[in-house]
Amino acid sequence: MFNFPKNFYSDVRIERNYNSVVEIKMGQLGEIDETNDVGAIIRLFDEKKWYYTSTTDLKNLFMIFLAKILLV
Repeated sequence: MFNFPKNFYSDVRIERNYNSVVEIKMGQLGEIDETNDVGAIIRLFDEKKWYYTSTTDLKNLFMIFLAKILLV
């Protein structure tokens, strides 16, 4: 459990993005590409300013979050 200072705010948002690209040239179906990415956005507010970072390294997400808190 963390004891955050009064008026300290933090959140972690996990996002999954899907992207599809379909290429059509001269009426003919060309290349089809699909990607699937997962990442996180970490935000901290200390009543003065916002700090934020993002990562796709979800295995170490908690460590990244702790590092941001300790570096503020």
